[in-house]
Amino acid sequence: METKPVVTCYGDNSLFSGLQPLINRGLPQEATEWRRSYGRPAKFVRLEVSFVPYDDDILPTENEKTLISRPFFHIYWTECDLDNYKQSVKEDMAEWHAALKNNNIPDWLIVVVVSDESKVKSKLLPRSSVIDKVKSDFCGKQVDRCIVLTEPLKGDQKCLDSWNNFYQRLRQLLLQSFNKHLNKYEENMRSLRERRNEHNWSFSEYFLVQEELAFMFEMLGIYDDSLLQYDELDALFTQFLLNHAAGETVDWLTPFVEPCTTWAGISLTKALNWEKRDLIKQNKASLLEFRNYLFSRQCALLSLLNRPWEIAERAVAYLHNTVQEMKTLEIQLPEGSLACWVFLSCLEVLQTSEKLNDTNQSNAHSLYTASLWDYARRKLKELGFLCGLMPGLDSKPTSEQLSKVVDLLFGMGVNDEDATGIGPPRPIDRLREALSSKESFKQHYLELSELAMGTFKHIGRVRSARIIGHDLAEFYMKLGEPLKAEGFLLDAMKMYKQEGWDILADGVRILVAQCQKKLDNTLKYIKTCCHIACSSYLTLSERCHYLEELYQLTNNSDSPFYLKTHPAFITEDIILNTPVATFRDEMSVTLEIRNNFPQDITVDFISLGFSYEITASSRSIENISLKPGLNSVTLKCQVQNCKKGLYKMGQLCIKTKQMEFIRHNVAHDVFIEIFCQQPYIEITPSPEIGQLVSGIRQEVEVTFHTSSIPILANNILRVTTSDGLSVSNGKDEETNIPLPATPANDLFTFKLFLQHVLTKDQVEGTVTFDGDFLHSPISCQIVFYPPLAFSHRLYSCKERKYIQVEVKGSNRIPFLVSTPQLKAVENNDVEFIPLGYTSKWQEIHCEQSTCFMWQLRSNAIPMPSSLDLTFTVTYRTMADEDDLSRLSVYNIHMINLQTLYIITSTILPGNDQKQCKVGTVCHLDFCVTTTSKSESANNTQLLYEVVVDHLLWAVCGKVTGVFSLNDSKFKGQLQVIPLMPGFLPLPLISLSKYKPKDGQTYSASDKDTVNECIQLANEKFDVGQVYNSSLGKQVHVYSEQGSGNIETIITY
Repeated sequence: METKPVVTCYGDNSLFSGLQPLINRGLPQEATEWRRSYGRPAKFVRLEVSFVPYDDDILPTENEKTLISRPFFHIYWTECDLDNYKQSVKEDMAEWHAALKNNNIPDWLIVVVVSDESKVKSKLLPRSSVIDKVKSDFCGKQVDRCIVLTEPLKGDQKCLDSWNNFYQRLRQLLLQSFNKHLNKYEENMRSLRERRNEHNWSFSEYFLVQEELAFMFEMLGIYDDSLLQYDELDALFTQFLLNHAAGETVDWLTPFVEPCTTWAGISLTKALNWEKRDLIKQNKASLLEFRNYLFSRQCALLSLLNRPWEIAERAVAYLHNTVQEMKTLEIQLPEGSLACWVFLSCLEVLQTSEKLNDTNQSNAHSLYTASLWDYARRKLKELGFLCGLMPGLDSKPTSEQLSKVVDLLFGMGVNDEDATGIGPPRPIDRLREALSSKESFKQHYLELSELAMGTFKHIGRVRSARIIGHDLAEFYMKLGEPLKAEGFLLDAMKMYKQEGWDILADGVRILVAQCQKKLDNTLKYIKTCCHIACSSYLTLSERCHYLEELYQLTNNSDSPFYLKTHPAFITEDIILNTPVATFRDEMSVTLEIRNNFPQDITVDFISLGFSYEITASSRSIENISLKPGLNSVTLKCQVQNCKKGLYKMGQLCIKTKQMEFIRHNVAHDVFIEIFCQQPYIEITPSPEIGQLVSGIRQEVEVTFHTSSIPILANNILRVTTSDGLSVSNGKDEETNIPLPATPANDLFTFKLFLQHVLTKDQVEGTVTFDGDFLHSPISCQIVFYPPLAFSHRLYSCKERKYIQVEVKGSNRIPFLVSTPQLKAVENNDVEFIPLGYTSKWQEIHCEQSTCFMWQLRSNAIPMPSSLDLTFTVTYRTMADEDDLSRLSVYNIHMINLQTLYIITSTILPGNDQKQCKVGTVCHLDFCVTTTSKSESANNTQLLYEVVVDHLLWAVCGKVTGVFSLNDSKFKGQLQVIPLMPGFLPLPLISLSKYKPKDGQTYSASDKDTVNECIQLANEKFDVGQVYNSSLGKQVHVYSEQGSGNIETIITY
């Protein structure tokens, strides 16, 4: 609407005419908060008004019913001096004010326009001015009803402030006026609505009253409140219709329920259809016309609110509710007219939504546009049946049907104003074209179907799209295009099955069968016929018909057809009569099979397979008849495979004529246990040996336990061994052993000879037995122990070196050893002189040992730092089946053989005494000398440590010290105290290399520094590098009462 609130102007018209353009531009520039009554939320509005000349005839009265056309405010304009005011303006202003007051109109404003010259003159006046006079004569206590406005000749700040004050005052006074008028109008409207149960009350009259309020809100730019008024009218009218359908009739509703003669669709091209409003005002509008007008007004306001997607949302409910109202009220109208109205309205809303909606908001309303496309499609389909335009009809439309088309087109009306020829065709033009011929109807119907399906798929409503596809498939079938129809039907059938609508799915399956038969797809048609014949939701005649089709197709074929057992044969239950079986036992399984065919089925055979990994067995039964319903079938077979484990049911096959019904994995949780114990083998050494020894050939006894597998004559057992282990059968090297015939759960023995290569540690070997009669090879683990154990040790006597090798028995059987030899590897500068051994055989028993010793002599000076030696000894034993003398080798690696330091120590009594006594201080003198003449030996810092038995000796002071050799020698003295009498061993002096952590070095004279050192690090010498010559010495310590000379004893 382009109407604006009316404001009258009086006084100096020429003055206002000059200022009006400025006022029209400045008034709506700023939004004003409108605080409404009754606790309603505040609104911000931009006010635009329409200025009209003042006239007493246009003043509103107390019973004024119009709202938007009434003047809401009145302004008196004047520009005069005091003399003019007194002579003429005051009287004129008084008449104007009296007329407003007589009509009880408090909404007025007097504007006194002043110029710069008038300001100067006014300063000459001592008190009175025009504005003061006006306020004194007319305003009284309402001083805000008079305002001074500076004529905008100059753009100074005072002028701008004057105009801003004028705009703010005018906006506030206008909003106050609106509140007064609206409150009073709403009170009258509520009073009128409360009288709706009176006999002479008219909804059309009330509709115009509340619509006037909606016009007012729309005029002020409050579109949501305006839309609310139409929604209230919609709800009120709907309630009246429901009450009328329930029997509460009213007189004013009679024109709405009269027979309908026009069914034009919704027109959204105009925001306000005055022709339809006049019909409502005259109470001549039909129900469709009233609904069209009301919905068009709602759509216009939704467009102004920038909510175009809501138009489609409301349209879906509006169309369905209106159709239901027409049927409920039993309004008479020609057949097909309502379908035309729905079709036209859907396309009108869709075109409007497409124009107004933003592409970014398409998903917000696609659900509702999809429903509108589908609704239009269904109504077009209805018109196609009515007018004889559907495909599949051989004859052309009859004259009666053509007449029906003409009548329907006439009832739609002709609106030439909308026919601009620009843009998409109008809905009425599309409907006319669709009803013009079969080909045109087909084109429009397919187009609408594709649009509806595509929109539903776009928003994820696949179910709705497939329902449309179902209808489209029927349409293609009538067109004679079964290939296009089959895909839509399969999608619809799949959807119904997923949702549990089996009765609908089976109904669609009949159409699928018709498509497949026309497409000559035999295998698919057979499967579909099988499903139809087994359906419990179809009639018996239909099921028998497709069963006959099934027999005819399969009887005419030479090759079998493979089908799934479901739904023809359902395995209800599986009973294991023999859940556990063994070799050559008979197993039986009872199957409860339900035959879903409508007739008896003669089965050629039923086969049931069992599987375990790659092994399979089967059982079957032949030539039985399965009646409709539940049948019990028992299958038997003999266990031919004795592999141990659980056998699950594999494939079920039911063959009848040229059809084989197959089901894989009959039961996942039903198993038959085949009990079959694998043979096992024990390898036992002879009792004399006790355990197997590496390096010799020994006899073992092999015990073969047959368990569940019987051994047949001439069965061959193959024997293989791991690396390093050899096997033989007697004197032959043959490893294929013929076995005697032996029944199950029995045993037999045979001999084998084993020999493992000589090892220094115990080792595990594997003997594997295999044969064609075994399910898997049998492996036996055997442990071999070394025949002899070796160890060595280095001895020193000052600079002389001796090497001892110990040979120890580690087995139950005795061994004879002889001819020990010790040689250096790749070194000719050393020789070994044997000490005290002979070449005779020496017998070694378990946990017994014999030792061999050599003196090491070196022809090189100095002696080599490391040596690799090889010790060999000849051995033999009575347990060796070969009775051979064998050679055992022991490798020795020795380092740091040379003696570097010699330590001598002695105990002397202290305090000029001649003997050592318990509790008295004695002197421990020790001397360290080096055998090396190199300069580095004297510069090396050494660490000594006194090691004593604390029960025998007590050391006074520190027990460690750091020193360096001086002239290849170092002497030291410590004070010790003997703690018990007797011959006591001398305290032991140990020597090691000193490596200080702080990187400092100390000399022998730095005793105080050495004693204060608390962080010492040392590196031990290897065995043989330090020789302690006083290691076996003892000193005689007397008790305190004893006397005598000191006595030292050396023991070895």
